[in-house]
Amino acid sequence: MERLMHEVCAHPLLFRQFDPPARRHFTDRFPYGVTYLVLPDHVWIVAVMHLHREPGYWRDRIIRS
Repeated sequence: MERLMHEVCAHPLLFRQFDPPARRHFTDRFPYGVTYLVLPDHVWIVAVMHLHREPGYWRDRIIRS
């Protein structure tokens, strides 16, 4: 997971946008991913999640912000 977060921070626009404005980056071996937003001055990691359980639970985090 640390590798994913480092890759996201190093190249935030590299990974696909799947639910605008959110982007997601997956692990290679396990069904986990990092959901994040690219903001003007930083990258906000919204969720580190299992991809097969409650897939949209993180959406409320964006609405409240």
